[in-house]
Amino acid sequence: METFVLIFSVIFGILLLIFNAITWLKVRKIENKEKVALEEGRKLDWENVLPLVTKLDRDVKDLYDINGQLNRVSKKGVCKMGICKFNALEEKSGNQSFTLALLNYKDTGIIISYLKTASDSRMFVRNIKEGKNDQDTPLLDEEAKALERAKQVVF
Repeated sequence: METFVLIFSVIFGILLLIFNAITWLKVRKIENKEKVALEEGRKLDWENVLPLVTKLDRDVKDLYDINGQLNRVSKKGVCKMGICKFNALEEKSGNQSFTLALLNYKDTGIIISYLKTASDSRMFVRNIKEGKNDQDTPLLDEEAKALERAKQVVF
């Protein structure tokens, strides 16, 4: 085990030396370019740079405004979803029924339930407010499962 640690340390040390040499060469190259530019007398023309910086500052402020608008809009939209497929009424129709919970960041939204039986199909929509059923009728087990799955989504 000690031999392995020793070999690993030597290899790691050699890799660090190579990395340092490459970094030193890159720094030297940048310093040489800077030195040549100064020797040729090139200077920054601040009169031309200042309008560009001012425009860049305005662009950054515009981006902050757009970001704020996007944050406000995104809080109104659906950002959490949970789904549960099941067999309605224990028939031989298969898992063709489902519930779909669509919530915003405050866990407010709707649950859509589609029940498919051999002879009929029905669709229900329930309101959800802050993660709880907003109506008098209790949730189906599958609706509660879809709601819990949606509430567990982290964004």
